[in-house]
Amino acid sequence: MSAYRREVERLREFVRAHDLVTLPEQDCEVVETPPFERALNSFAAYIAPGPFEQDQRGQFWVTPVDLAAPRAQQIEQLEEHCNFL
Repeated sequence: MSAYRREVERLREFVRAHDLVTLPEQDCEVVETPPFERALNSFAAYIAPGPFEQDQRGQFWVTPVDLAAPRAQQIEQLEEHCNFL
């Protein structure tokens, strides 16, 4: 989760530094995918706020590795989160 949080912050800084778009004041919250959604979102999903909601904070759901799974399966799950391996 911390790697995703760092990357979201790095991307926000890049967008600001290059004046690409106007970002909302509120941050994008990086949280674990709720258990009921993990079968549908095996990696990650962005949940945008409604256009007229006061709180314009988005949520970036990240599905964590299943700690109950065998070690080999955990490694496979982590590798699927990275396109560079």
